[in-house]
Amino acid sequence: MIYLIKIYFLLIAFTFSFSFVAVSNDNLPKTMVWSVYDIGASGYNEASALAEGMMKKYDVRVRLLPSGTSIGRLLALKRKRVSVSFLGTEAYFASEGLYDFSSKKWGPQDLRLIIGRPNTFGIAVPGDAGIDTIADLKGKRVAYVTANPSLNVKVLGIMAFENLTWDDVKKVIYPGFGPTIKALQSGRLDAAGAVPTGSAVYELAASNKGIKWLEMPKNNIKGWEKLNKLVPFMKPQKEIIGAGLNENNPTYIGGYNYPNLTVYADASEDDVYNFMKAIDESYNFYKDISSVMFKWKLKLSSGTPAEIPIHKGAIKYLKEKNLWSDEDEIWNNARLNRLNILIAAWQKFTKNNNHLNDEEFKNKWLKVRELALVKN
Repeated sequence: MIYLIKIYFLLIAFTFSFSFVAVSNDNLPKTMVWSVYDIGASGYNEASALAEGMMKKYDVRVRLLPSGTSIGRLLALKRKRVSVSFLGTEAYFASEGLYDFSSKKWGPQDLRLIIGRPNTFGIAVPGDAGIDTIADLKGKRVAYVTANPSLNVKVLGIMAFENLTWDDVKKVIYPGFGPTIKALQSGRLDAAGAVPTGSAVYELAASNKGIKWLEMPKNNIKGWEKLNKLVPFMKPQKEIIGAGLNENNPTYIGGYNYPNLTVYADASEDDVYNFMKAIDESYNFYKDISSVMFKWKLKLSSGTPAEIPIHKGAIKYLKEKNLWSDEDEIWNNARLNRLNILIAAWQKFTKNNNHLNDEEFKNKWLKVRELALVKN
């Protein structure tokens, strides 16, 4: 209860500027709204820390708009209700026109990355559940979050280590990420995908049940090959920071970028440049707020590879800081070319196929999408 009260007052605090210590910056809007993961997720906590740092450094106000689904976070950006969206792997899926983004309302989205820190993801289970390996998940209750392909596909990829699919477990559907960790703590669920640094998983680790992360061994080459067929941007990473983890109790789980601070391609170059500069220059105000915030240091959280192409405003700032290489330029141009191929294929496809029902439309698009990529 005390923790929830602290979160409540923290939310209130973020609607006011820290003008008593901040300096004016005419290059930034006086008020910003960011779409973020829901309360309890690590992405929410980190957005809160970045907002606090920026508000302490500059005379601005930042409001967070939480959403428990990928669609909700990106829809707010698409409708221009927010200036920046803190996305997970849905940034990749949305740009590729996959999963929830293969529907008539979406298709490949012309997204761009500003900055995204290195992060990890794994499957968490209660420490007293008797589940020691990924193989032990067979027949167990595993969380599936609606409208969140970012989370669900990574969970599926991890289960693929041991040739498991959703058909091999008891898929329990939840409307958002937060409730899945509470369900682990209450005994209504056996396993859920999560980032180790979210406040919700720390609560589970501190409970009588404790927490365990199912290891994804680096030397399991075949396991990683199976995972990468579903999640091509994930790699093995030894994690020592997070709930139940430390230098004496590390584990190998999946490494990727999260959160990804995302905009559409038409976002102003100057606006993105100034925003990234503000994130960089306010680093000292947020770097010690939690154990992971040091990873937002520019040289760690910028550049390529990434889930989506980098915005030209971000590239401009990185070049000024000598953090953009020829290799970054080559990678980014290739990623832009792939995205443009998909957008062109989608535009041609929708002209002739909108009469199909939703299922037929999706299935046909996925075939056309693959063919377009093969041809190019």
